[in-house]
Amino acid sequence: MSLEPNLEVDVYRIVRSDVPDDPVLENSLKSNYELSEPPRKVERLSTAVHMGISTYLSPGDAVGTARKFDKLGDYVAQIALRPGRGFNYARTGHAGHLTVWGDPVKLLESVVDITPVER
Repeated sequence: MSLEPNLEVDVYRIVRSDVPDDPVLENSLKSNYELSEPPRKVERLSTAVHMGISTYLSPGDAVGTARKFDKLGDYVAQIALRPGRGFNYARTGHAGHLTVWGDPVKLLESVVDITPVER
């Protein structure tokens, strides 16, 4: 796991709403830990990963995962991670996957686009 908090990067997160003021969208930007959900998969091995959200470096990877696992959400949000906003991220899991840590409200403010997943 390598941290790179000072680089500008856009990431893609599977979300459950495309409405900016919908609490469901904000909840989609919270970690399983913040939602009081039990750890899943690699989260069982790393509390830090449990406290972050899963994102992708390409929209195609996010869409592919959303198509494979319907329950994750019907939309993909593009989030602009910029230095000075309190975000941290690390390359975790497979190539192209990042775990992101940050305030869900600031993450929501950093959403630049939301697109529906075509199924």
